Amino acid sequence: MSALGKALVTILFVIIIFWVSVFNRDAVNFSVYPLIDSTSIPLALIILGSVMLGFIWGAIIVWLNGGVTRAEARRLRREVKSLEKENTKKDDVL
Repeated sequence: MSALGKALVTILFVIIIFWVSVFNRDAVNFSVYPLIDSTSIPLALIILGSVMLGFIWGAIIVWLNGGVTRAEARRLRREVKSLEKENTKKDDVL
């Protein structure tokens, strides 16, 4: 994706977050039954908190799923280094 595309998506996302924050300032009752008793919180905080929690959860899942790829990249880097050493030794002998 080009830099312009990334900038446009970011600007659109910021505009949506701003819009949600400005137009959802009314307080709503929020409770997590066994943990937190009912409390009054602005709806924008609940929505933005949910978005942030979803982003963090997705980032963790992506990082965990990339573990196999990172391990393979480390293995290949080690193999390249050993082959470069071996090649350097052969060049020194010649």
